[in-house]
Amino acid sequence: MTIAALEYLGFKTTSDSREYHLRSRVGADRRDYTVGIAHEAFASGQARYQDGPAICYEKLERELHAPEPSQACHFDVDAADLLAFHQAHASPQKKRQKPAAPPAEERPENQR
Repeated sequence: MTIAALEYLGFKTTSDSREYHLRSRVGADRRDYTVGIAHEAFASGQARYQDGPAICYEKLERELHAPEPSQACHFDVDAADLLAFHQAHASPQKKRQKPAAPPAEERPENQR
């Protein structure tokens, strides 16, 4: 299935998850999807609320671009999806370098 566009439509909170609503558009054809993230993923820190739409967008893209795309209209985000998201969006650790200490004769305690 070739996806021309994916559009985020909003979310709904259910008793066990937050369901994100997305729509695919291929020419004049439209199809609506829901992608759920369990509340536990947010409570445990595996997902952040502000990342929810992006996590679901990427999950749906993977499902629709799979060699044999699923015909389902609902998907659930699992631990592998969360790991893939975190790996794709991890910033490289910046190495902190300590500033070089000034020579002993320039240190305040050695000046009179």
